[in-house]
Amino acid sequence: MKTLLISVVVACTASISLTANAAMKFVGETQYASLCEAAATNNTQMMKQSVKQHASEFGFTDKQMLRVIAQANNFKCSGKGLVEFSEMKGSVEVANYLTSNGRQSTPEVEQASSKYKFVGDQNFASFCKSAINNDLSQFKRAISRQVGNIASSRQRVLDIALEGNNISCGGVSLSEFVEQNNATNVLEYITQ
Repeated sequence: MKTLLISVVVACTASISLTANAAMKFVGETQYASLCEAAATNNTQMMKQSVKQHASEFGFTDKQMLRVIAQANNFKCSGKGLVEFSEMKGSVEVANYLTSNGRQSTPEVEQASSKYKFVGDQNFASFCKSAINNDLSQFKRAISRQVGNIASSRQRVLDIALEGNNISCGGVSLSEFVEQNNATNVLEYITQ
């Protein structure tokens, strides 16, 4: 009887442990191992497939699933949140995918990114990029993306964004940054 019990425990342990590649060994909930592997190897395609698979399992949209797994306390790889783990492994593309909720960057973003390096919370970088590019439509999209995250209306998001140093670009408040960059289209909109 003791021999049988020991072999059952060993068999269960072996089924929980999965080796994804020679450098990583996943222990625990292996159904999520592909998320950690994608984050560790900067494999955006694998991450997208895993997000889609888990979203359908939970009855979520892909965006909803991205929000869930990107929050540090909901999902961990090696004791770190998925985004932090991706950044720690140098998986920039995967980290950007997770923090952008799957949105693709626009040409204006690429133009601004080639001249400037954005650090901090990338979810708010588009406010600064719109000032650099003097792109009012990009600024309005940045506001719209934050409705539901920081406020319940576009006007309230704008008020919060312009209030003090809630959003800073280049070490100055958003409104000062818009003025410094002569972003006349954006400046006219925020001063209405």
